[in-house]
Amino acid sequence: MDNEIIMGETLTVDEFLRIQECADLHIEYDEGLVYTVVPVLGDHADVHSNLMFLFRLTVGDRGFKIASEPYGLKIGDSKYLLPDIQVIEDTGALPDLYFDGTPRIVAEILSPSTARRDLRDKRNSYLALGVPEYWVVDPRKRILDIHLLQEGKYTVHRFMESDVIDCGLIGAFDILTNYIYTGIKVKWGLADD
Repeated sequence: MDNEIIMGETLTVDEFLRIQECADLHIEYDEGLVYTVVPVLGDHADVHSNLMFLFRLTVGDRGFKIASEPYGLKIGDSKYLLPDIQVIEDTGALPDLYFDGTPRIVAEILSPSTARRDLRDKRNSYLALGVPEYWVVDPRKRILDIHLLQEGKYTVHRFMESDVIDCGLIGAFDILTNYIYTGIKVKWGLADD
């Protein structure tokens, strides 16, 4: 099942932006069509939270900002998408609703209602924009695919649950793929005197 198209007819960008301005809706605009975006719940929410933490831990203080849905991404004049997570070079304050540039990383967490668009339509949009890394996390299969932009095409690097992520922006940090699903466990204790 794909995201639900909520308008029976196509809209102009201006009509979409007016709706977006007036209503607290999680919607995307893709060349005239408006799609609902399912709220982040359950396993999807856990993976989202863990992935946000990992990005903050590894690159958050290295000149990048970590942005999350409902903060969107404007692609050209005809696409306004809501990636689950964007890693954006820190050049100052982010605009209110949509980033109008090329993120360093875009991450999407698959769910049954969004998988087809995430793997096909959004992937093609991110490729056309020149996003260097497109992360696709499948929480049900516990697979991470990192699509790295090389010579105008994405090369896919697949990581299973127990693999160390050894490529891309966070490749030097020895992060286990499992942390995306379980989180990083921190033991708090008092040091001996």
